[in-house]
Amino acid sequence: VGDFNGIASKADYLASLGVNRVWLTPIHPSSSYHGYDVNDYYGVASKFGTMEDFTNMVKTLKSKGIDTIIDMVLNHSGKNNPWFEQAIDDYIVDKQGPDSKADWYAITDEDGKYKDSYRGIYYEDNFSPSMPEFNWDSISFREEVKNILTFWLEKGVAGFRFDAVLYFYYNNDELNGEVCRYLRECVQDDYPDVYMVGEGWTDNNTLLRDYFPSKMGTFFDFGKSVAGSNHFIRTAKGTMSGSALVSTVKSYVDSIKEASPDSYPSFFLSNHDCDRPYASFVDHDEYQKVTSSIIYLMPGT
Repeated sequence: VGDFNGIASKADYLASLGVNRVWLTPIHPSSSYHGYDVNDYYGVASKFGTMEDFTNMVKTLKSKGIDTIIDMVLNHSGKNNPWFEQAIDDYIVDKQGPDSKADWYAITDEDGKYKDSYRGIYYEDNFSPSMPEFNWDSISFREEVKNILTFWLEKGVAGFRFDAVLYFYYNNDELNGEVCRYLRECVQDDYPDVYMVGEGWTDNNTLLRDYFPSKMGTFFDFGKSVAGSNHFIRTAKGTMSGSALVSTVKSYVDSIKEASPDSYPSFFLSNHDCDRPYASFVDHDEYQKVTSSIIYLMPGT
């Protein structure tokens, strides 16, 4: 499947390409192929190797000037995460106190509030019944999140890609922006250079209004980067002028700096939720090269 030792073995090759950051999609134990249903936030999936293999990979990459970024999924966990079972137990018996996880998830015994249930308790799941949503109103859960981030930074991780930042609070961008600010504040004193990028699949105006002011750092720009409307592909193929691209990008960068002076954009050609862009470049190698050149000349990451 590709693993930590395999990545470490490619450190020289990655360095030769000029790569200075490697982003790993979820590395934690989970019950799926994709890993976005985390069962243990302090462990690594055995198919990728051991924790020792992971830390060795981080050190090997670092020796070549390459930082390691990991995916952090904090909107929901896996249903098989022991925290969820304990939350249900504690909720049923109305357990209180510092050891209780009764308020860690969005759960209720109120019939009809959420569509799915487990052991008679209904729970919020915006992506899948296998992914119960955390309750970000829980103070003790927020404290656990800080512990998780610190744990991985101490392992040598240089930053995080935060999954599904639009869903910490469903349909409430203002509160989601507050969570993004909290995530930054959790570690900024001890790790001021930590890299953070949020997956906020929404329009740029919403990002500028509610998310960039959090000073998380950056958010993926889906508005210009999704296949089909991808500005960089369109420019390479001649359906969008170079001057129009420059004007659009400059306006966006200026707006970001106004919302958060230290923030910057993150453009991309595709991601794991989009079609591969090069399908539209069949028999047109020059389009591929021009598109790659354009994206690498953009500001930000």
